[in-house]
Amino acid sequence: MIVLDCSAAMAIVLNHAEGDVFNAQMEDYEEVVAPDIFCLELCNALKKHVSADQFDIEDATKLLSRGICLVDRFCDSRELIQDVLRESVRLDHPAYDVAYLLLAKRCMATVFTLDHKLANLCRENGVSCICGEAA
Repeated sequence: MIVLDCSAAMAIVLNHAEGDVFNAQMEDYEEVVAPDIFCLELCNALKKHVSADQFDIEDATKLLSRGICLVDRFCDSRELIQDVLRESVRLDHPAYDVAYLLLAKRCMATVFTLDHKLANLCRENGVSCICGEAA
């Protein structure tokens, strides 16, 4: 099982080399999951590209749909929120990253990310992580 974060999804939908790394590895896993905050993070990332005139809102809408379709199942963040708060304070790390970490722990999944801070957090806490980097 994969826990897909927004940075990895963006690399995939934008056809970046790092996205190819993730795509190649995704075939080895049965299911892709993400916390429901993934959708808002994806919107925010795409908004930045539209604001920078890298593409228009119609293209962003298509990319948003592609990104959401990468995930087979979304986890309601309310199921994680109490633990996210505790662990976020304990680890002194942003709550949204901790949500991905805890979901991966609960599902015994591998996190796919380009966020090196999240990747380090996963490794430090015994969670399998692929921090895709183009060869």
